[in-house]
Amino acid sequence: MNRKHQRGLAILSTCAMSFAGSSVHAVIYYNPIVTHVGSTESGTGSITTIEMYAHSVPAQAAPVAAATYNSGNSGTRLVTTGLSADGALANSPAITDAAAKGLPFVGTGYAWSGGYDAPAGTPGVFSTAANVGRAVGSVDVGFNTVSNATVVQTQTMAQAYASVPSGGGTIRAAVGNDNGTALWTAGLVATAAANTGSFRAWNPGAGTSTRLDANVNLTSVQRVEIMNGKLFGMMSSGPANQNGIWVFDNGIPTTSGQTATLFLPTNSSTFNPEEFVLIDDPNNPVSTTNSQGFDTAYLATNGNVGQEGIQKWTWNGAAWSQAYVISSVDFHGLAGQLDADTGEVYLWATPRAGTSLLQFTDLATGGSKLQTDTSLITLATIPAGTRFDGVALAPIPEPAILGLVSVGFLSLAMRRRRSN
Repeated sequence: MNRKHQRGLAILSTCAMSFAGSSVHAVIYYNPIVTHVGSTESGTGSITTIEMYAHSVPAQAAPVAAATYNSGNSGTRLVTTGLSADGALANSPAITDAAAKGLPFVGTGYAWSGGYDAPAGTPGVFSTAANVGRAVGSVDVGFNTVSNATVVQTQTMAQAYASVPSGGGTIRAAVGNDNGTALWTAGLVATAAANTGSFRAWNPGAGTSTRLDANVNLTSVQRVEIMNGKLFGMMSSGPANQNGIWVFDNGIPTTSGQTATLFLPTNSSTFNPEEFVLIDDPNNPVSTTNSQGFDTAYLATNGNVGQEGIQKWTWNGAAWSQAYVISSVDFHGLAGQLDADTGEVYLWATPRAGTSLLQFTDLATGGSKLQTDTSLITLATIPAGTRFDGVALAPIPEPAILGLVSVGFLSLAMRRRRSN
């Protein structure tokens, strides 16, 4: 390459950076990634693969990228059960926060999974009889890539989510900080009396974990996320006054005896919230006082007819209320991104049946707006006997910048051809 072409590339790079800093927003900044569990056998340890699919492309025959955790007879492993509540997937905070505000993410982040250190095919993998370690794993997510499925830490059943002979203790979700040096999990402990949900902070260096919540009445903790500098979780399958999104008053705690507050109460036991997305719409004029900075929420739910589906909730400055339901079928996994320019929210979801990955476009956000339209794309379908579970996000380059770079390289190529 001669100096003329080098100068051209430098100018092109400068233009691309200037364009990135302008007010032009890409429509979608992320591709969905999804947990693909190799079996639907309830309670049996199954091969766990994290797959990425292209947004807005229907009927994809295969994922764009994939990373599979070890599920063999030796080494450090992570398998997921066929239970519908397991298999969650959560992003590292920087990605989640960017998507909530409608911003791109540049670089490599993580997606976190909770599971079991056992071979695939282990029956009752969460039970006392199996007595296997609980595992937290991560995959690297970058521009159009998902790779490096790594088990960050395992702990014994007794240390993490124990059980008694009458039931099992399940690890249902995990999340880590942006550099992977600290971990948090959500799960369920089966006791002789009842099921008890809990959040735990893990210490990867010491190989220990600590129960965080002082709320001993939490029945079933399904999910855990870090957003806007706070630790959030989802409570499900409990009394009406427990179900919904919880948040810790003390930010992102690491010690026991912490208070969790019901941030978004569903006030209902007729449906079970499985996963949630929180949105911070900068165009929403409604005060966000006492809402932790979020004004729109989406819940993936299952339950009674008319209550199941993706529920949209809005904050009016004083309280949350349900606005409407998108697609009335039972749902399990959910991830989403705001487009700050248009107010549209892109949602990627997995129905509880587990054989498809769907994309929705909700064209209205904010506390006072009404739904204008919802579109649906079936991105991928998998055979019966396997299942899609949790959903998270992987960043993609801004389409406008890619277009600018492509045009620039084409221009340089034509100029070079004319000069030869």
